[in-house]
Amino acid sequence: MTEEERVKKWSRGISEMDELSMEEKKIVCHQAAMQMVVLWGALELMVIGFLVWAAFQYPEIIPSFNRITDLVNSNIEHSGTRAKRIGAIIVSLPALLPLIATVLIPMIGVFAGCRKYLVRRAAGKLSHQWRMETDLKMTRGIAFADVKQGMELLPDDKIQYLGVSPEKVPKELLKNVYWMFNEIIYVSADTFSHDVVEYIEDNQKNWHPGEMAVEAEKIYIIFEAFIIGKEALLANEYVTDISTLEEKCKIDGLFQTDIAALLFADNGKYFTNEELLMKIHNQIAGKKLGNHMFFEGLERGNPLEGISCYCVLLGS
Repeated sequence: MTEEERVKKWSRGISEMDELSMEEKKIVCHQAAMQMVVLWGALELMVIGFLVWAAFQYPEIIPSFNRITDLVNSNIEHSGTRAKRIGAIIVSLPALLPLIATVLIPMIGVFAGCRKYLVRRAAGKLSHQWRMETDLKMTRGIAFADVKQGMELLPDDKIQYLGVSPEKVPKELLKNVYWMFNEIIYVSADTFSHDVVEYIEDNQKNWHPGEMAVEAEKIYIIFEAFIIGKEALLANEYVTDISTLEEKCKIDGLFQTDIAALLFADNGKYFTNEELLMKIHNQIAGKKLGNHMFFEGLERGNPLEGISCYCVLLGS
């Protein structure tokens, strides 16, 4: 069974997995598998601890273990060839069944009883973020401390209600914001926002610079551009498919390739619309985009190196 086939099997019947990409599903299944190994190991330690305790409490069971050990050793000692050793092990299996059961039963129990729960929980963490809403404000990306603080305000009537709910991570961002990439490098966020609003009338109602776009300390963006080679890349960029830089792919002295760039949030927690689009613009500014120089939004793609990734949609 290939990894993709195993992921599909583990995802069957779990609605939280439906909206994830194959790479995200692999991450979820890997996390669930590691958690099952830890659970199984903990159960095995408990079983072994119980057997050791039983041996001290009931010394009469120790001869039973000794007889099993002597039987297995006797069978193996009289088997000179590999085939005979395999046969000796098979003959010894009935005597080893209690020990085999000690290993297999916890393993099967963990896999059958916990797999779906662990996959569903890991998928939920990846595909949702939580928000807390009160009559005073809404807070996204909350932690337990935020909920506790909010609960403390309820008895004193400082807030009238409190609600906590999951919020899906958007697959598309800034789809209604219009912009054209150029060679200007922006330093002032206010100047950039002013230019976005002035670019087209629709942006006056669609542009919300202070709203949170992505709750992450860092993300990758991917965009397509024409470059002369690796030397044209910035320090935080790399080509996603190195084969596109082969000499045979050159067109009029340039390579058409997808570039991944790692962006960091200034506050270390999240990107606002203003910060994200300005950093995307500064990243692309000056690069040759051909006829596709117009921004048409962001679309969530497969994570890169475990980091959220958004593809920059470009149009003409």
